[in-house]
Amino acid sequence: MNEEPPLSFSYLKKLVTACIGIARDVSQDLIMPGFGRLRPEQIRVKSTPRDFVTEIDEQAEAYIEARLRQLVPHALIVGEEAAARNPDLVNELARASLAFTIDPIDGTVNYVEGVAAFGVMIAVISDAEPVASIIFNPVSGCAMLAARGAGAWQVDADGRETPLHYAAPPRHAGGLRGKLSWSLCAVNLTEKAAYIASAFERLWDLRCASIEYMMAAAGHAHILYYRKVMPWDHCPGYVLLTEAGGYGALHHGEAYRIGHKASGLLYAPDQHVWHEVASALGLHER
Repeated sequence: MNEEPPLSFSYLKKLVTACIGIARDVSQDLIMPGFGRLRPEQIRVKSTPRDFVTEIDEQAEAYIEARLRQLVPHALIVGEEAAARNPDLVNELARASLAFTIDPIDGTVNYVEGVAAFGVMIAVISDAEPVASIIFNPVSGCAMLAARGAGAWQVDADGRETPLHYAAPPRHAGGLRGKLSWSLCAVNLTEKAAYIASAFERLWDLRCASIEYMMAAAGHAHILYYRKVMPWDHCPGYVLLTEAGGYGALHHGEAYRIGHKASGLLYAPDQHVWHEVASALGLHER
């Protein structure tokens, strides 16, 4: 693919649109045939007893990487499983002028357990900044894409495109909906419980950032909060939600960038709601 320097939004749109075909093919050829059919020897544990990796994760990552190298030969490509084997790749990612991150199966726990909530995530990175992305749902065949300056949009399985818009702030107190990694927030349990009971009408945790990001981009959530901010998990969603009109930032309000030492990523409909929630959860204190 010929680049239109300097990473114009038209070029970024071409990149992520091309990635739809990659995501569809890897889902059809590898991911969906393995769903619900894995044998125990095809599943391994990584850092914790609930941190799974499967043979399909590794095969899908290799598949996506090979296709991306055909698309943009000069780019750095960093997949989740490759980074697990070589953590220095994250440092290279922060220095690259053009790079991709790959999460071949986000929500591997769900995938292993036969729960239909998992996704394929690919992001484009330029000078440590996420600038474009695709999140693909292999079950529905729906893709959500975003490119810096071009907005965010959904492409259905039949090719129909629809613009995406983050939810507006709720009209009444206690009307927030979304997901919080609340067990890891920097406040005590009593304060957490009181705030959650008073501010949220609905909280959920799908154990899958890709599907949670898709729900928020479609306007079904006001708040998303994640404690861990690995690039393959959150670069795609950060571009998607900010281009859909949401406000996302790290604990102290900094934009999300590769290599930032802070942890914790919070999304809200706007900066005002973001600060209200961040203050209530004690995020500024971290």
